[in-house]
Amino acid sequence: MLLVESLSGHRYFVIPQGSSEVTIFTSGLLPFLFVTVIIGCFYVITYLETKKNNRFFSSKVWNKMPAISFAVLVISIFQFMLFLLLGPGFEWIEEWRILLYFSLCFFLFLYFIFIYSMVHKFSDSSTSAKKKVHYSFLWSNGLLFGALFLI
Repeated sequence: MLLVESLSGHRYFVIPQGSSEVTIFTSGLLPFLFVTVIIGCFYVITYLETKKNNRFFSSKVWNKMPAISFAVLVISIFQFMLFLLLGPGFEWIEEWRILLYFSLCFFLFLYFIFIYSMVHKFSDSSTSAKKKVHYSFLWSNGLLFGALFLI
């Protein structure tokens, strides 16, 4: 998104300054494409990790990971909201737009880890780690697409 903003000269994330009518995105497809590309990068990294080292994704920690990743996600969202409301978050994001993209990538990474841990917990023990990564990519994109469709 930062590359698109810099090349086109148009900001897609706009913070309202007054009573003028402001839209967040110019197209409904652009946010889904952006989120899919980010989750796709996490998918590729995770898939390559399964090809390199299969012991990491067969650890017993992944059975407890849904609760851990959900707790970390909720705490991170709460801290981010406090940073925006009580700290200098809005001014920093206005000056350095990349902070918004980094935080979005961080939350999407936690979301992808949460979905992977849920797939790992509820899948059969005979399912390979590579298939679990494929399923988590499909579920994470499907749930986000459904959420964006409902909005």
